Amino acid sequence: MTDLSAANRLAAAAEECYEEGRWALAVEKFEAASEAYVGATLHTSDTKCVQALRMLALSHAQRAHETRLRINLQHGLHANFGGSKAGGNGAAAADAADAALRLRSDQAKASGSSSGTAASGEALEVYRALARLSSQLISTHEELRFGAEELVRLLSASGPVCSNGTPSSAGGAISGSTLLHSFCVVSSQRGASVAGSTTAPPPPGSQTLQQSVMGASPLTAQSLAGSAEARSAAVSLESEGADGRASIAQLTAENSRLSRENQAFRLKVSEMQAVLAKAQRRAADQLRLVRRALSALREVHGAPRPELAADTAAEIADLRRQLEGAHTVRRQQAELVRKYEQRWAQLKASARRKQQAQQAAAAAQQGAATQPH
Repeated sequence: MTDLSAANRLAAAAEECYEEGRWALAVEKFEAASEAYVGATLHTSDTKCVQALRMLALSHAQRAHETRLRINLQHGLHANFGGSKAGGNGAAAADAADAALRLRSDQAKASGSSSGTAASGEALEVYRALARLSSQLISTHEELRFGAEELVRLLSASGPVCSNGTPSSAGGAISGSTLLHSFCVVSSQRGASVAGSTTAPPPPGSQTLQQSVMGASPLTAQSLAGSAEARSAAVSLESEGADGRASIAQLTAENSRLSRENQAFRLKVSEMQAVLAKAQRRAADQLRLVRRALSALREVHGAPRPELAADTAAEIADLRRQLEGAHTVRRQQAELVRKYEQRWAQLKASARRKQQAQQAAAAAQQGAATQPH
């Protein structure tokens, strides 16, 4: 797909321009990449590929819009603090504003006005603080939105729970509100109907049976049999009503338990969103540091190295040989010192053993002398 490869190249170029501070060119690249991703959707019929390309196009369009807002914000700050109004590039506008403020400070110093210098310095500090704050706010907003979309995508991949308690088999991305509300098992209307059924009056059939039982004549065997059947029917209806009330109470308890689990799951989702946002921020910081290190390494490797003269190279080789010889002598001396210390330890141990043997012999002689004959 030529359009897709071109879109990827445009997106990479836009990221490089954004990192280098050329925001106006980055806006153009982001918009071109978004249009290229939209054009790439015409060359495929796969639903998932089309959806992914649309999401890429939307994200790059949002990046272009946010970068343009950042440029407008920087331009407004430069206009308020006496900066240059020319250019849509953020780095060029910042350089123009700094140059204007430095020029004003130099003019104030030349005229001998200390108050003008202090005011210019304060204006420069305020401008830089506001610029840093605006950049941090926009970056934080981008990271939070990216983290929320990533969390919704991860959770939707595992399949949300439907209202009947079974996992949903429908694929595709869903929104955060739909994902959270899909875990509600019993709706409020159903709960109200269940609560209302607990206080509902008995069915009219039971009242008719009771009236028939009360109005039956006990004088004949037929009336007695009818009253017995009515009593058995009333007892069966009462038992069915008790079973229904018990099942309703059980369903109410189950509904409360599932509601608590739903609340706990929502809290866990919010915690996961916070953790994901922190991880995204750390990853972004690490990526910035790696890019800076790579740029510094490229500069070091790209710098021309001076060639050494022949006599200088020979002198360096001679010094290296002298250093290696000195290291060899030092290792030999250390080995001799270790051998001397080992021999000294052996001599001390043998002297200690001789002294102990002499003390033992003297003690034995003294004990033999003190024994009575």
